[in-house]
Amino acid sequence: MGDFWVPLFFIMKEIFAIFGKRPIPGFAKTRLEESLGPDKTQALYHAFMEEFFHRFYKSQDKEIHLFATPKELETKKYFNELIERPFHFYFQSELPFFARLKEVFEKIEDSFIHLTGTDIPDFPFEIIDEVNAEIGKVYIGPDQNGGFYYLGAHSSHGDIFSLDLESGAENVLQKVIERAKSLDLEVTLLKKWSDIDKISDLNAYIARNTVENFSPTLKDLLP
Repeated sequence: MGDFWVPLFFIMKEIFAIFGKRPIPGFAKTRLEESLGPDKTQALYHAFMEEFFHRFYKSQDKEIHLFATPKELETKKYFNELIERPFHFYFQSELPFFARLKEVFEKIEDSFIHLTGTDIPDFPFEIIDEVNAEIGKVYIGPDQNGGFYYLGAHSSHGDIFSLDLESGAENVLQKVIERAKSLDLEVTLLKKWSDIDKISDLNAYIARNTVENFSPTLKDLLP
């Protein structure tokens, strides 16, 4: 019998699934617009995305799968110009929020998915070092408002999002944790952080960073 080699371990493919909106007045970051006005808000959101991807390039070599809205050709053009690496592009479907999250897990095959959004310019990428990309494990980054800014899980675990919830519903984090545990998945909570939806989130972002952390564009736009 000839010699043969059996691998001792399997390296899980890991990808980043990122949700993004094209900056359009009255469409993106509308709660922030109430405080800052449409023009400044959309310019700020664009700068947030630039900063997010700039920091992504410095710390991550994983594939980018971008799920974007609105469903217009201009949206694809915008993100093609924004993102400096090759990436997979999808339009978000017009489904409730958690159904869209589940759809991400249905589209991406046999991979560990790092799921987040583009509205966290100082996303704490160091948390990814704490994630063991394995089937059966779920990692959640809680936000300051009872939801989550990050979720990591294998693509076969899309049923985590089989919840009749909308974005902004109460106790979202706890309901997602309970749902994952009901599927016999091991849940680990990571560092608490937050995306930027309203003026209090923006103030928290400014407070947790030093001036040196802001790009020249952000320095000009921040209140």
